[in-house]
Amino acid sequence: MSPEKKRTREKSCQAEVSSEGDIGGSISEAAHTSSVLTKEGCAKGSEVWCQNSKTASECGATEHCQQTLWNEATAKNLVQMKAGPTCELCQYVIKEIIKLLEGNKTKEDVINAAEEVCSVIPGYVAGSCRDLVDTFGLSIMHLLLEEIDPDFMCSTLNVCQGKRSAHAVNVARLKSGVFCEVCKKIDGYLDRNLDKNSTKALILSAFEKACSMLPGVYKDECDEFVKEYEPVLIAALHDEMSPDSLCLKVGACPKAPAKPLLGAEQCVRGPSYWYKNMETAAQCNAIEHCKKHERD
Repeated sequence: MSPEKKRTREKSCQAEVSSEGDIGGSISEAAHTSSVLTKEGCAKGSEVWCQNSKTASECGATEHCQQTLWNEATAKNLVQMKAGPTCELCQYVIKEIIKLLEGNKTKEDVINAAEEVCSVIPGYVAGSCRDLVDTFGLSIMHLLLEEIDPDFMCSTLNVCQGKRSAHAVNVARLKSGVFCEVCKKIDGYLDRNLDKNSTKALILSAFEKACSMLPGVYKDECDEFVKEYEPVLIAALHDEMSPDSLCLKVGACPKAPAKPLLGAEQCVRGPSYWYKNMETAAQCNAIEHCKKHERD
């Protein structure tokens, strides 16, 4: 090799080494700035890091994603979630939990996934996320184990009122009280004969037996009710919810309207009611008290 070619080759090698040094320096600098390049996939940048809370955690970029992409993109999706555990928030949280679980559905997996989802949600809705998990945690866990669709799950939890109409109890039958009685009879029977660790197969068998024990006029209503509310009834058994609470929760029993105070019950209102006239004073045995008040 001629001296001139040798010098050219050396310069080329030096340029390559210099270039590699620059690249290495850039990688080193990036690694120093963030720990996201510890895995091969993470080297692709924020497009990979911020796909979801799991990838962000694996790439050590949770804080970066929270402060950049998620803060903007998630804010658009969660703009309606500030007031509390809303329908949108419920659906978002459940879907994110499912992504994180990846087929692992033990109680511990669900709890950890829920905590992780709430930890990466923007601050102004993080509290609502925790409220949702604190309030419905056990029900969410049991419904996830039953592989219930997120939208239907949030409907059965009564978080998505508007989207629950397809599964709601028929209003006419609700007012007649039939569904309410059927619901209480079923849940009461199951509550007495099953425990919270009963398998789904055992619970379904108990449902069938409970409906068969009812009079003919109730049996069809019972079968229909169980078919429609099976996931919620199963979750309620695991949560050890009382029959009254469960049937009120799923809308099978109407909320009792506040009863107006009648007769002597109105006397608990005190002097403001007693002093209206002599009739109310006599009704409340407060005539002497009223006379004394007039003298004073």
